[in-house]
Amino acid sequence: GRIHLSLSGKDLEPVPVSFDELIERDPDGKILPVKEALLASYIDLDSINAGDGDLLAIYVEMSDNREPEANVTRTELLFVEVREPVEPMEMEGMPMEQTPIDFRQLIEEQKRLLRETHRIPPSSSSKREQMMNEIPAGLSALAIEIQRIYNEVEEALIESNRLDLSALFMRALAENAKAVQSFEAGSPDQSVTPQAASMSALMKLENAFRQNIRSKQPSEGSSGKGESGESEEQKEQDPPEGQSVADMLREAKEKLDELMKDQNVLISGYDRAERSGWSGDQSEASAQSQSDLSDSTRSLRRELAALRGAEGVGGNLAEAGQHMKSASQEASGADAGGALREGLRAREALRSAAGELAAMIAEVATNELESAAQAAEGLAQEQSAAAGASESAATGNPSEQELTAMEANQRELQERFEDLLESMAQKAREAGGTNPQLGEALQEAARSAAQRGTSGHMERAANALLYGQPGMAAPMQASAGEQISQLANDLMEARDRLANNPTRRAQALGRELQSALEELHSQARNSEDAPKGRLEEMREEWSSRFMELQELTGLQRFGGLSGQMADSGTAPWNQQLSATRGILQEGARLLQSFLFEEGSQSSLRMNRESAPPPDQYRKMVEEYFRRLAREPEE
Repeated sequence: GRIHLSLSGKDLEPVPVSFDELIERDPDGKILPVKEALLASYIDLDSINAGDGDLLAIYVEMSDNREPEANVTRTELLFVEVREPVEPMEMEGMPMEQTPIDFRQLIEEQKRLLRETHRIPPSSSSKREQMMNEIPAGLSALAIEIQRIYNEVEEALIESNRLDLSALFMRALAENAKAVQSFEAGSPDQSVTPQAASMSALMKLENAFRQNIRSKQPSEGSSGKGESGESEEQKEQDPPEGQSVADMLREAKEKLDELMKDQNVLISGYDRAERSGWSGDQSEASAQSQSDLSDSTRSLRRELAALRGAEGVGGNLAEAGQHMKSASQEASGADAGGALREGLRAREALRSAAGELAAMIAEVATNELESAAQAAEGLAQEQSAAAGASESAATGNPSEQELTAMEANQRELQERFEDLLESMAQKAREAGGTNPQLGEALQEAARSAAQRGTSGHMERAANALLYGQPGMAAPMQASAGEQISQLANDLMEARDRLANNPTRRAQALGRELQSALEELHSQARNSEDAPKGRLEEMREEWSSRFMELQELTGLQRFGGLSGQMADSGTAPWNQQLSATRGILQEGARLLQSFLFEEGSQSSLRMNRESAPPPDQYRKMVEEYFRRLAREPEE
């Protein structure tokens, strides 16, 4: 066997894969057949001089010892993008300061065309003929888009003396042209190297444009501001005016949920069509629906581009969009199997995007709690300082003006404390649908603070200062400071709990479980070509993960599934496959039930606890406690 490598379009020396250590012989010295084997090989990026912006393309080719002609098989084409962390830096006069360009869409399309090239059947067939026509058409369409983008920035590149970037555009166009010529010559394998070189050029362009997307200073002849007068950095990083990051994430989650639901509907249609065939205009209708869904996915990605840290979500959405585009093309050609394959890949990319989005939502939640805790701690320190000032005044002879200033300061502290609690309650209500854990944490912290009577202590302390009694105010102020500090501690503890929330890990395992089931479904459909060793790996993985789920959820049933998974490896392979699928399906149902119950209970608690009372009753209650707070202290 051999591992075939190419670096940015340049073929490297294949890495041999030896079976010598695995060879076994019978008593007569005859070599026993090897049906499956697990081998490990390592690629040292330094040794092949891989650097930032390079693309490593990999596939493994294996052959047997059949005579006179060996059987040969090979893996899918895999890609490794070599990236250095990108930090924005100043490059005076660079056009990228004002021209955001989405190279990721171009890169994902080039990847798709490379993979399709790798899948072309070696022997003459209708499928080969179709792919020999479709792939060069796709390469030509890609070249048109690259040329369009270059036309938009060509003048600015020349003015800023960035001919190196112009050269990268030209290289991408030239290499794609070479790839098309290879197809026209009937040698699609010869197109792989120029396609990889084109993609490497696009990656380097993406790096250059991302590096300077937030330039510190404007280009010469530019104010560095957009039409609204805001800087480019603000336009790239800030959400739209009047909309918070949490609002944007909440809307994005709702839209992503809809995308996944619609994609599931299309996948079901593709599956039926593969089994029963298309009827009427179903293939064209499905193709149009899939194309519309691709447009919606692209729109969501653009909306999220304004948020810092959304690159992972955006990358997965870009990949989903490309697979949707491919599924639409397959459906348009009435190839239900191809549409199903690309549709499943699109769904997996959407699930990955959902995982990235969930991580962003969780990060925003922890930041919200930390921000509230810092505000509370700062307020506690100011309240403690006010208590110290009152204690000092009690041993001296403060003037009426000084007492008035101390009273005003105390009332301001009380107002800020009440504003903090109100802000926490408002954020708890807003978080109910997107992040119930955050809402519960804020609600519980605010409720505990209210039960301590902190606002009443602060009000009575202000009244004592109004009547010239700083000695009476000081202990109430000190108590209020301690209580506000306790609120800060409660919020930080909630932040730590949320950061290590077991439900989040269970959700991640749920997504992995769905992917595992889809992989087993693929193995069942193509049992002759399925790698037999992979099934054993999956059993070992999920035996361990079911034990982790038992610990996360407290459900003993997961432990039982773990034991069943470990015991299912002695039967024939087909029976093992069926048993493994059944166990994973049972685990998926159990986990889905747990997560649904958790989500329902969280939402129910949030709706019950965070709903504000009617305005007229709320005002009456607030006035009642305000009057109690103003009663003179004995």
